[in-house]
Amino acid sequence: MLAGGAAAVHSVARVHGWAGVSAGSIIAAAKAFAVSDEGIRHALERVLSSGSALSVDPSGLSRGGLFSLEGLRTEIDAMIGPGRTMGDALTPLVIVVTDLDTGTPYYLSKRHHPRVSVAEAVLASSSFMSGVTPARTIPSLGTSLSPDIRLWGDGGLTDNTADHVFDNFPYPRVHVRCTPDHEISRVRDGDTLGIALAQVRAMLFAQGTIKSRRDDGHVVDVGRSGWDFVKSPDRVVREWGQGYDAARRGLDEWL
Repeated sequence: MLAGGAAAVHSVARVHGWAGVSAGSIIAAAKAFAVSDEGIRHALERVLSSGSALSVDPSGLSRGGLFSLEGLRTEIDAMIGPGRTMGDALTPLVIVVTDLDTGTPYYLSKRHHPRVSVAEAVLASSSFMSGVTPARTIPSLGTSLSPDIRLWGDGGLTDNTADHVFDNFPYPRVHVRCTPDHEISRVRDGDTLGIALAQVRAMLFAQGTIKSRRDDGHVVDVGRSGWDFVKSPDRVVREWGQGYDAARRGLDEWL
């Protein structure tokens, strides 16, 4: 849905820059490198229908956990080319990660971090709940003599909108987001599974809460977010279309 929403924005406007966080960083990077909408959709179809997004190797629990970050690296390299850096992007690009030392967002950009690997930035931004210790290093930060060895986590923990990063641009800001699902039934005493799931949901609350740093621009909700890592190609196409249609309706009303 998010990919379809981004395609809708691109279809009605000249986009001067892309910013993304977590899953959105994948779409932002692909768009900033002029990957076609068809190419993005085909990549989603291939990964989600194969189940390769899931990590099934117990040895990877310390970093892999819920999904395969190295599989994600392969897909990024396939879409934009191996070894591409932030400076190679064709438009301004910002990817948000969380500095785990300070618990604050850190903004990797084409302008200020031209030598940083796009794949490393996206993997760090997407590392939420990706294992017992959900964290990544970004080896391309720093220099060969003085590497930056900090650990980074999912950017959505501290800024899941990235909607203020182009404040210096004289253009309207459009924020495309998935709508959180808040339809939760009441948990009853004795419901062991329900209580366990409620605890997990509480842990995820901070991740799903909108942390916008602006109150202007335009917000487009493209559908409910979910945690499905395996989807049929037909479902991917259907959800892509739903995101596209929802974004176009919202943009047409705004414009």
